[in-house]
Amino acid sequence: MTDSIAIKVAAINDLDGIIKLQTANQASQGGTLSGGLTANQIQEMMTDMPQIVAIVNNEIVGFLLTTSQTVNNNRKVPIVDAMSASYKGSADSYIYGPICVSQTQRGKD
Repeated sequence: MTDSIAIKVAAINDLDGIIKLQTANQASQGGTLSGGLTANQIQEMMTDMPQIVAIVNNEIVGFLLTTSQTVNNNRKVPIVDAMSASYKGSADSYIYGPICVSQTQRGKD
């Protein structure tokens, strides 16, 4: 039997789980995330736009983070800065990502 996955809008009490999953998937840990966000940055993103998490057995196993261009401009994330330099987008566009799925959940139906 497979565990049930709950998908929901992240709340502040999900912040530690997001950070834990992000840390586990940094390049220094063998992951493929191209950068890291601090807890304060993610919390600011939570007040700006909805963040989505996937939960299995009370553990965050996936996330999709988004942010407005206004909030994004408050910090420097090199890969996002490079993307923004090549394509400005419209006034109401937003940044989609990072996206992260726990190694334990990848490849499942």
